[in-house]
Amino acid sequence: VALVDELRAAVCENINLYMDKYEEEFKEYVTGFAHAVWTLLQNVLQSTSRDQLAITAIKFLTTVSTGPHHTLFAADGIIPQICQGIVIPVVMLREDDEEQFVMNHIEYIRWDMEGSDLDTRRRIACELLKG
Repeated sequence: VALVDELRAAVCENINLYMDKYEEEFKEYVTGFAHAVWTLLQNVLQSTSRDQLAITAIKFLTTVSTGPHHTLFAADGIIPQICQGIVIPVVMLREDDEEQFVMNHIEYIRWDMEGSDLDTRRRIACELLKG
């Protein structure tokens, strides 16, 4: 699974880059990729080992939401779906987070605060919501 997830994350990074650099050529494929990435995200959000894939997938959706194709997110019910399907599951504490907090709460708080400068799941989900 790890190797496949690395490949999927690389694909998400590449389509994100391609959309950013070659928006005109990519516009007819955006909807299909956005749906595929959305479906992929539904399967990976709760797994700690798949964080990198979740982050790159959410970054792609953020790029779509902040770019010329933001109208994909304008349909009725899309914002609640994003909140319920992506943002809330990402910002919720997982079992791993709780265990980390119980084992060393000071280090957990430090990591969570300093992590805001990095590409963390929570930060990326907030960026998607802003988009």
